[in-house]
Amino acid sequence: YKFQGHPLKDDIELIATISKSGSPQIQFSIDGANWQTAITAGEIENGTKKYYLTGTEKLQTVYVRFYSPVGSSMTIQDVSFIFDRDISSQSDQIPLCPAQESRKIRVEGSGSARAKLQTTFRSRWYAQ
Repeated sequence: YKFQGHPLKDDIELIATISKSGSPQIQFSIDGANWQTAITAGEIENGTKKYYLTGTEKLQTVYVRFYSPVGSSMTIQDVSFIFDRDISSQSDQIPLCPAQESRKIRVEGSGSARAKLQTTFRSRWYAQ
């Protein structure tokens, strides 16, 4: 999986239903070539569990893979990634939406994966 955009506010949260044997791992990379272990084989449990991909905070581009070395296997029945992006550096580009009005946004992507997007709005704070 490849996630790309503004810097992540915290580590990626992963909720997955996994059946494993041997020593599989969940890894991440910033370039898709050099991988670091985020979740060790000892941390992966059979069944549904929440994991945090340690080391992904503040990254802009993150690749995530489920890695099974020789003699290991991992069956993933369900997977969900949850993360927040820090867009504070783009605050001047965030459109103003006055109370009692609405705005539309467009999200672009590729591939066949589904995404569930949740947005929240708050009042803008201006320095005085």
